[in-house]
Amino acid sequence: MVTPLVAVVAVLAAVLQPSGAFLPTSLNYSDPAVEDFFCPSQMSENTWDHKAITREALRREVRRFLLESVSGTNVTVIIPEDASLTQIFRAYYGPTASPTRFIKAVNSITWSNAMTEAAGHLRFQTAYHMDGESLLKGHELLQGRYQELVGSVVMDQAYPFARELLGTSLNGIQDFYSQTTWVELGRDGILEGLGLPGVNLKDVAGPSDPVCTSCDPPMEECKDNVIPGSLKLQYNTQRRRSVLKRQFNYSEAGVS
Repeated sequence: MVTPLVAVVAVLAAVLQPSGAFLPTSLNYSDPAVEDFFCPSQMSENTWDHKAITREALRREVRRFLLESVSGTNVTVIIPEDASLTQIFRAYYGPTASPTRFIKAVNSITWSNAMTEAAGHLRFQTAYHMDGESLLKGHELLQGRYQELVGSVVMDQAYPFARELLGTSLNGIQDFYSQTTWVELGRDGILEGLGLPGVNLKDVAGPSDPVCTSCDPPMEECKDNVIPGSLKLQYNTQRRRSVLKRQFNYSEAGVS
């Protein structure tokens, strides 16, 4: 059996598991002030925000980790694929085990993720969100935070701080898939090495490099306007309205 702090240890692998999100928490898009902008009538699938996607990614990752931890042993653990966090915990530790600390650990990660998007001192830091032409800087931030995250667990056993760092990093990884042209370029997998030490991102568009053609009229939804060719990843203000109008239908890798 692994330690009760499995929420931290198992979730470390989730840094490598990207997911997609746009808002820190659920938005009441029926509000007349934003209803027309977000086009709720066009939303035919489940909607996901940073907290929801992070929680689901952690649920899947912890389940996978626990099942793998007993693989090849004489211990039998059955965890249904759709098991809740509480059910996953009790399937492993026993039906009377309290999942309170585990749930609090998950909640702290999801909250840190959301606050990276919503907190005043971070919400306008473009590198944290892979926008404003700050993709390479965002990648460097993830790399530095990865080292700090591993050190805080392995060396310092500073688990609350590690969970805070993990939530912040997951926010940046999620934003990568929503703030760049990765999806528009037809990529349906993950970007290997994103945020990992020693990895250099290639074929990143510079501030003056075109990544798409202009929309006409500019305020209508843009389709198929990304310039093909080498991989070009860049926040594109010309397509921002189009992305926002369909953002709730996205569920990139990690949540599908």
